[in-house]
Amino acid sequence: MTLRQVKVDEYPNLLERVYLDCGARVRDRYQLKNECEFMSAWCGSHLWIYAANKGNKLWTLEIDFETLINLRIPKKYLSGSNTVRMVIPANNDRVIYLKRINTDIVSVDWKLKHDWK
Repeated sequence: MTLRQVKVDEYPNLLERVYLDCGARVRDRYQLKNECEFMSAWCGSHLWIYAANKGNKLWTLEIDFETLINLRIPKKYLSGSNTVRMVIPANNDRVIYLKRINTDIVSVDWKLKHDWK
């Protein structure tokens, strides 16, 4: 077997795929009304946030990062200056990740708002 370096455009959303798989395998998640699950974890220099909609309604999450020190939210997730919006159809899951900027201390605090439609 040989390893080769891959280009970013060969595997779009590779980190999301990896973290979706990780999130699906973790059993210790925060439960919301027995219909939805939410969790976050660190993997190397990434903080990833996983959400799974087990219900039959559309689930909308809005994560407002009130404190964000030494972490960057990729532009593709932003719906405001420090806000991420996730819209998750029934029986689906989503993941986002934040990137650590350097080796300094990290501080993050967020508010989670959610709704079902």
